[in-house]
Amino acid sequence: MDLYGKKVLVLGLGITGVSAVKSLNLLGAKIVVNDNKSKDKLQETLKSIEDIPMELQLNNNDIDLNGIDLVIKSPGIPPNSNIIKKAIEKDVEVLTDIELAYRILPTDNIIAITGTNGKTTSTILTGEILREAGFTTHVVGNVGTGILEKIVDANESDVFVVEASSFQLEHTSIFKPKIALITNVTPDHLDWHGSFENYLKSKFKIFSNQDSRDYLVLNYDDKILRDLESKVKSNIIYFSVKEKLNKGIYVDNDYIIVDDQINRKKLMSIKELKILGRHNLENALGCIGIALAMGIHDDIIVKTLKSFNGVEHRIEF
Repeated sequence: MDLYGKKVLVLGLGITGVSAVKSLNLLGAKIVVNDNKSKDKLQETLKSIEDIPMELQLNNNDIDLNGIDLVIKSPGIPPNSNIIKKAIEKDVEVLTDIELAYRILPTDNIIAITGTNGKTTSTILTGEILREAGFTTHVVGNVGTGILEKIVDANESDVFVVEASSFQLEHTSIFKPKIALITNVTPDHLDWHGSFENYLKSKFKIFSNQDSRDYLVLNYDDKILRDLESKVKSNIIYFSVKEKLNKGIYVDNDYIIVDDQINRKKLMSIKELKILGRHNLENALGCIGIALAMGIHDDIIVKTLKSFNGVEHRIEF
């Protein structure tokens, strides 16, 4: 996607917006930035991008879209907001950062993780496993670093682990991760999405473009996810803390079992995990699914799981 000379409107100066401004500048775009906060309230943020030429429209919701070629929106801006409706009416494409990143990334090694709960822990743990396996790994998304800030210097062999919220997935169209994980789904952010059905549609965009070369890791204990099988074109890897699966990753007599219908092996005891609780056990099993899809050796997976201390609580979407 060639953005050189294109006029791009960046909506919101949070992590995503700042990341977008920095990368768009390196890609030669003409940048317009809008935020409903005042310049005084954005003082520290603006310092980080003060050397980048841009047009600022601050403390202003009445945005002129004439000449705008593309809109990059903050994930928190709802799809029914006036500016998004206005852009769609004018046939201006609206994207979130993960969609734009996918279009300009030099690598296909994208792992995307979503779910109502467990995204952050699963994202961090997956990144740790990949690094231990020797991959040059970028952990991005809601975990503190915008994906667009990392892509410009990325190499084809780099791996991106993306924590993807429903807000980010809403405005994707061709985004296609090599491996996707959905931890679980329960009604959340219905004021933003309008309904649970819309929330699910956003979440399920994570696998909608996948094909037979890709992998989707799903929580078998979540009935909504279990019932997705007929809608999925990629290879499903199930995990469960409740059921002994015919194929997948599960727990039996306090041991994590990996069964691919050819071999059944004990990976490790759950007592060796430092992260406690059923929810963290689910997170660990999901990350094992990702690691197996990446072809990572069992010893590396076990070593990382034994040493992983977890992350501080984060709000997840």
